[in-house]
Amino acid sequence: MFFIYSHSALIFEKCSLVTSFFRNFAASSQIGERSQSFFQHTAMKKQLFQFNEVPADWALCFHDTCPVHEECQRWLAGSYAPKKMTVRPCVIAPSLELTGACRYYVNPEPVTLAYGFSDLFSRVRRNEYEPMRRALFAIFGSESSYYRCKRGERAIMPDEQKAIIELFSKYGYADVVKFDRTVQAYDFPLAQP
Repeated sequence: MFFIYSHSALIFEKCSLVTSFFRNFAASSQIGERSQSFFQHTAMKKQLFQFNEVPADWALCFHDTCPVHEECQRWLAGSYAPKKMTVRPCVIAPSLELTGACRYYVNPEPVTLAYGFSDLFSRVRRNEYEPMRRALFAIFGSESSYYRCKRGERAIMPDEQKAIIELFSKYGYADVVKFDRTVQAYDFPLAQP
């Protein structure tokens, strides 16, 4: 269930205070190695996060009382929302207090996105080129998506990368699959539960 949420700068002040507390806590000598490792991992995730990459229809979360809010991509996105933003789709979960679990939880693990594959077919035998290219059309969903991915205009998602590697392995070209570039980024699944 979603609603349009209008929030104030109070949310951001609270986030800043919490972040400040954890930074000071991490710097103190009382912190354990495991906690410091978790803080560094969380800080790395936040460095990669760019709010301008969040789709406009992707619901944010502002539930600070949720038991998994600090490990949820929706809450992370909400904590990075610009102060001047006043209206946005948002998660409301009245059953959260009853069940202790949120069905809108999204793991905020960065994924590896690939762009372009200009040399993918350089070592493929001529008689195998066309069937493999047709199979790639099916992986990407259309011929136009295939060409956009080939030119690096659209990201190749991890599941598509895996399918490409499996296809080339099936034809005996496992070592040939190399993408023009890869980047670490957040994935924003559009399918809502």
